[in-house]
Amino acid sequence: MKYNNGILYVAGVDKACERVGLDFNVVFGDIAIHSDSPYRNHDWQVRENKDFIVINAVPDAENVDCLFWEEWYLHEGEIHHHLLSLWKPEVWDEQFIGPEDDDLHPDIAFSRTWYVRDLKDMTPVLLRR
Repeated sequence: MKYNNGILYVAGVDKACERVGLDFNVVFGDIAIHSDSPYRNHDWQVRENKDFIVINAVPDAENVDCLFWEEWYLHEGEIHHHLLSLWKPEVWDEQFIGPEDDDLHPDIAFSRTWYVRDLKDMTPVLLRR
């Protein structure tokens, strides 16, 4: 499957990056060079409400038990990058219990307990060398 960052443009990730304060080309530019992207089993979504805009890389339903969900967002002037999983990793910072429903989180988040890792590096985890 040929994958390029056009998918990110369609999802509005480039515009969301501007609003959050991330440099789209620096953070997500390497996705374009992968012919078989490590994110081929993720759906890119931008969600927002009156307080937040969140960029999500959401694993598809078949892979939610084995792939991380990643999110980037701005909160109180600081950009956050979270790595979330349904399984308990060796290192995690907090647990997040997904709400039953809201306009900010992807559907896979609802009514599940997630292990959260707060990352300082904004680079998508699957693109790190």
